[in-house]
Amino acid sequence: MTLAVPRDLRLEELSVDPETGLCTLQAGFILGARQLQTDWEPRALPDLTAAHLTAVLELEPEILLLGTGDRLQFPAPDILAPVHRAGVGLEVMDTAAACRTFNILVGEGRRVVAALLMI
Repeated sequence: MTLAVPRDLRLEELSVDPETGLCTLQAGFILGARQLQTDWEPRALPDLTAAHLTAVLELEPEILLLGTGDRLQFPAPDILAPVHRAGVGLEVMDTAAACRTFNILVGEGRRVVAALLMI
């Protein structure tokens, strides 16, 4: 499902369990400055394919933030290849860091898309 998103959208802090300190994101999603896609299929890094990232590129970002879950993990080079071929900037980080970075880049008016895997 794709929803229209207000221009001033920001990702709020993820829910944090006070006892464990763990953040929770219940589903993967793609977020652009003006669009939210809530049904992004991959839920964890092993599920991610090059086709998933090719679909994200249809939003025409200048920067793609890939949140890889609760910790930083790098996808295989062949999975990232479509992003590199498109000449789009790519930053891979844990999902919480990708959320924080998204807020900063949107605030600067950058064409950023965050593709976020579950925490």
